[in-house]
Amino acid sequence: MTTEELLATATSGLSDAKASERNAIADLKQASRQVRIQSIRLAIARTGIPAWVAMLIAGSAAAFVSAMVQIFVVDAGLPVLLAGLIFAYAIFGGAAFYVFRSKAGEDDVNRVQIRTRELESAKARLNVSQRTRKERAQSVALAQQHLASIQSVLNSAAHRHEAATNRLLNIDPGRLYPDEFERYVADIFTHLGYSAETVGASGDQGVDVVACKGPLRLAIQAKRHQGAVGNSAVQEVYAGMAHRKCHHCIVVTNSSFTTAAIALAESTGCMLIGGDSIHQLIRGELSL
Repeated sequence: MTTEELLATATSGLSDAKASERNAIADLKQASRQVRIQSIRLAIARTGIPAWVAMLIAGSAAAFVSAMVQIFVVDAGLPVLLAGLIFAYAIFGGAAFYVFRSKAGEDDVNRVQIRTRELESAKARLNVSQRTRKERAQSVALAQQHLASIQSVLNSAAHRHEAATNRLLNIDPGRLYPDEFERYVADIFTHLGYSAETVGASGDQGVDVVACKGPLRLAIQAKRHQGAVGNSAVQEVYAGMAHRKCHHCIVVTNSSFTTAAIALAESTGCMLIGGDSIHQLIRGELSL
């Protein structure tokens, strides 16, 4: 797996961890609400106040607050005042009745016992939710650390790549000996992510460098030359491509190419890289 793929996987993992944490937070909030509700239900049961009395108290209190606001703050008219009173009483009173109502199986004898068990159950769920929330937070922290470490590696790799690019760009290929130029071309393709090696003068069959990336094999002739390179270089590397069982052939030179070489390269599919394009090759701007 490449570093870029590791980065994508780590980013996805962090996103999943954060989603799980959000779900855990929502569950924790729900569990906390249930504990509060069950605590109030138990407290009401212990006082012996019936649900309908709780409804009257809550509804009346809400209606009173609504009336004070409408009279002294809003200065509402009588119809609006009455509507507000009815609405506040119905909503808050109804909510109180719903929360404090006796559930199936509850009666005056067992109500406190049942609600005590419900509160204990709610607290147990809250404890589980708290542990889950903590675990999810730890997972997010670990995912963030993992992503940060990969990004650090990428940044370091990017720095090394930039330094290698500048080193290759600062070399004047015209000042190299032929064998140095071959190694220079091999270094360029290694820099581009290929596994490149020089073939050597003995029995090279027109191929100076073989560069591989995955299943792709490139046959490359590195031509350190004075003047324009002729079509013989294209003929040699094209034949060497078949001999080396490569998929494509390239001629790289510090110079330029004759018209005949360009025409032959077009008909054979051989790629020509002249001295004016070497910097583009180093920067990865050429499609190989």
